[in-house]
Amino acid sequence: KGVCGGILGAIRGIWTGVPPVKFGLIMALNGIEVGVCYMGTKELVMKFRNVDDWQNHTLSGILSGGLMSGYYLGSQFAIYGSAFGCIGATTAVYLREKWVTYQIKQYAYENNPALREEELRQKQIEENSKIETNPWPKWLPVRKLTREEYSDILKKNEEE
Repeated sequence: KGVCGGILGAIRGIWTGVPPVKFGLIMALNGIEVGVCYMGTKELVMKFRNVDDWQNHTLSGILSGGLMSGYYLGSQFAIYGSAFGCIGATTAVYLREKWVTYQIKQYAYENNPALREEELRQKQIEENSKIETNPWPKWLPVRKLTREEYSDILKKNEEE
């Protein structure tokens, strides 16, 4: 968080005309402070819950967001900071879990040729089943006519 804050601070310093080193250092310290507060509350929540899951991150986001905004902006902004911390922490954990799951699947796919063969076989089965399936619901008494049945129906209609 400190590195990200430093980079963003340097960019904002260049953008606003303030010396980028000075502004970057201030933003880096702010990022470190937010990270320390978040990690501290996360460890505190983990100590009481004895589980490491998304709820710990959400609770620590609520606590650290409320603490930081309440300390710097006043107690009336603590609720907004808690909401922001909750949304930010939950989103970050969700994206991290998605990324880890993707990486695990990618690694398994690359290192296991049986998975690739199984995937190709499943695709072939799906393509074959799409061709042969009836688009009508099963409860509907409509079925696809063969060419012979259709020609027979046309002949009967011509005779009448």
